[in-house]
Amino acid sequence: MKIHSIIYRFIFFAAFFITANICRAQFPAVKAVTDKNEILIGEQLRLSVEATVVDDFTVGLPQLPDSMDHFELVDTPKADSIYNEGKLSVIRQDFIITSFDSGKWVLPAAKVSVTPKNKTSAGVFYTDSFPVTV
Repeated sequence: MKIHSIIYRFIFFAAFFITANICRAQFPAVKAVTDKNEILIGEQLRLSVEATVVDDFTVGLPQLPDSMDHFELVDTPKADSIYNEGKLSVIRQDFIITSFDSGKWVLPAAKVSVTPKNKTSAGVFYTDSFPVTV
């Protein structure tokens, strides 16, 4: 009986450590949010793009053009980064956007590239697009 108990414990802990190691090696996550879905003509809204980085990845934040369909880029403040134990864990870029065209428009998706520092493979993420009523 005792030998079966030891074998089961060994299998349980081996499975636990393998699962924990796989979970640790997950690919980064990218999300985007806006602070408003409705603005007045000329009013500004903030688009925030955030990448949660696991391990050693290089993040290519989106580069929005000065002018998009029905929208204008007003400002791009400096990116904000959070370090955990000396490693980059979250990087966030805000974009201040306005519109001078009244109607219901869609703020297009932004492209975020994520590459491991060992350059074995690259990933491209697209944020959600956001409907905005002006």
